[in-house]
Amino acid sequence: MDIFVSSVGRDLKAERQAVIREVLKLGDRPIGMEYFGASPEPPLEECLSQLADADLMILVLGPSYGSIHSGTGVSYTENEFRYAQKSGIDVL
Repeated sequence: MDIFVSSVGRDLKAERQAVIREVLKLGDRPIGMEYFGASPEPPLEECLSQLADADLMILVLGPSYGSIHSGTGVSYTENEFRYAQKSGIDVL
């Protein structure tokens, strides 16, 4: 199963790594910003493209809202969540 891990990056780094370790222990493939290579795509488009290939999204929330995307007016994480909902990707 391909599992997209979504959260703010800086404030929840340890929590993201813990989730990724558990995904790997289950034998599944984590998808997250840690694995994105260099891409000509703008960051949000790259995230949503990767999310489109996921079977499940794990959303890790904390006290920080994160960086706001100038084109949408909401955070990258919220954009990912909205995309998952719209696309019928289950979210934990």
